[in-house]
Amino acid sequence: MDYRCLQCHAKNFARLIRKSNIPAEDKRARMQWFYRYLSSVDESTIAPKVSAEIYRYFREHQLNGNPYAKEKEQFNKALLFNYAGLKSGVETSPDPFDRAMRYALAGNIIDFGAHATIPLEETFTKVLETDLAIDHSAMFREDLAKAKSILWLGDNAGEIVMDKLFIASLGVENVTFAVRGAPVVNDATVEDAEFIGLNEVARVLSNGNDAPSTLLDECSDEFREAFFEADVIISKGQGNYEGLMDHQTKRIYFMLMAKCFVIAEKLEVEKGSFIVMCNQNQDAKDSHR
Repeated sequence: MDYRCLQCHAKNFARLIRKSNIPAEDKRARMQWFYRYLSSVDESTIAPKVSAEIYRYFREHQLNGNPYAKEKEQFNKALLFNYAGLKSGVETSPDPFDRAMRYALAGNIIDFGAHATIPLEETFTKVLETDLAIDHSAMFREDLAKAKSILWLGDNAGEIVMDKLFIASLGVENVTFAVRGAPVVNDATVEDAEFIGLNEVARVLSNGNDAPSTLLDECSDEFREAFFEADVIISKGQGNYEGLMDHQTKRIYFMLMAKCFVIAEKLEVEKGSFIVMCNQNQDAKDSHR
């Protein structure tokens, strides 16, 4: 794990402790546990595994296991409030697929693991004016049109409203939408999916795991079956990318915003870039820079 990830986890843990209604002495003890735990983390451990361990600790010690519940509800409601207007923008666009895809990318900014505040309006403006840093959207469009089954790996609450809009714009009936098996950061769960009506456009499936990622070895058998049978897998966000970046299949398309320098450097793009990338397709990636 990159040293900058350790710094980020420390900031996030301190933020979670501040949100916990416990005495100052107890907060100190929790921070001491965290630094002991962090010192034991192997350098090969990916960041989402550390996040999962932190949230398990909170649940096991009867602290707030869902600290971003209010923020999740806030962003679900905010994006739903704007859904009709954004849907109209997609339908009247010269290229509805591209517009809906870009809105789905913009939704990826809603990430309290990466940001203390969310520049939502600014990001939605930027995504319509910026070229994708890695752009495999032509292949993406073609593969989706041919796919008999699509698995969408969801990321954050609020963001899933834009995922819903993209799925609806495709006009397909063969989509399974996977969410987290337990609250972690502000990632979407079954409850979030039901709240925003995601079942109207897809079959909603818990992945059976509590990491802010897709860690195949730790997911449920039902999820793994859906994963290996899907013609196309759409992986949203940095966490899912970290969990699947070494998975050897071209059926995965990563859709994300590079919100930190570590991920940006891995992808060889600028921080803040938008990416639609076919997995393990280096020739195509280089030709679309």
